[in-house]
Amino acid sequence: YYQSVFPWLERSEKIFGFNLEGYGLQRIYGFLAERYMSYWFKKYTKYMTLPIIVKDISELLGVESNDRISLVMYNNYSEMFDVVVKKSQTQAGSLITEGQAFATENIVIVDGGSRSALGVSTHEITHIIVARATKDSYTGVPLWLNEGLAEYGNIEPDSGYDRYLEWAVDTNRLFPFSSLNRFPGNPNLTLVAYGQSRSFI
Repeated sequence: YYQSVFPWLERSEKIFGFNLEGYGLQRIYGFLAERYMSYWFKKYTKYMTLPIIVKDISELLGVESNDRISLVMYNNYSEMFDVVVKKSQTQAGSLITEGQAFATENIVIVDGGSRSALGVSTHEITHIIVARATKDSYTGVPLWLNEGLAEYGNIEPDSGYDRYLEWAVDTNRLFPFSSLNRFPGNPNLTLVAYGQSRSFI
């Protein structure tokens, strides 16, 4: 698929004599997709702009920017898999990422085939609004606060986080917020961390 989107990369491999394979090839295509996919879609596909208004969270955070956010929806997770930035090898194999935000590029990618695509879209768009509110120093925002605000902005929240949070309460597995600047590698505990973050906000 990406070879058809970035044909010049394959030509460059032949001209300069390097040969990308496996993970290296996935990383370079993922990098290019993050930066150029919205341009490619605008140039080569029929698309429409849908005004998703996230006025509530923008006002709450004092964001007045009207810069566009490009939302790229894939048909399914398999199509999106190569452009998702994996946080850990464990999570890559166990958790399905339904969306991801790239704040500096103003791009959100979403598994459009998921039943929760609208909620995921607004969750990820909220990440970009948080980055704008903090003037792109969004790495300085504690992860639990960033995810909690993103869930606050989610207009179709899923009850899954609530179930994991109840389980954590019942089994004494809650985390101190000071430890949630990084979510655990265990997928179940990651979902607990999301639930805790959402419940705090």
